[in-house]
Amino acid sequence: MARPLSITLEIEANELRRRIALGDTAPVDTRKALQQLGVLCVFMPMQETFSGMCLKHKEKRFMLVNSKVALGRQHFTIAHELYHLYLDENPHPHVCIRDGKKDRTEVLADAFASALLLPRDGVLKAIPNDEIKSRNVSLATVFSLEQYFRVSHQSVVFRLKRL
Repeated sequence: MARPLSITLEIEANELRRRIALGDTAPVDTRKALQQLGVLCVFMPMQETFSGMCLKHKEKRFMLVNSKVALGRQHFTIAHELYHLYLDENPHPHVCIRDGKKDRTEVLADAFASALLLPRDGVLKAIPNDEIKSRNVSLATVFSLEQYFRVSHQSVVFRLKRL
């Protein structure tokens, strides 16, 4: 029986975390991860709707990230583009624009980015037991997760819904 896609993405995200010497709970230092993976990345201010892009040619990988957006958004963009560079079955020169339209590959890249930046064990460990039992995570805990994992509010909410 085939494994559910969400579990496969979790496994792939954990594999990449191990590859860059992270445990199951630590936040990702995205710039350090890019160096460790040998991905050339340029940060440049661009239009707000442009998040980033990536290119892959044989074993060479390149990424462009909009430095004009919030750091949490930049981290998510990097993790999203890592999906395209390492896991996308049909990689092609790829640009990510925030326009509300997402095909299947973009949804997968977002789910992978979420699992990479907000590892299941790390998130669950950071949520007080009473909030886990009641399935009611407080706003203070959400803010704490945002700060610890260096991601946006939207990223935390997205991940909590899936956990």
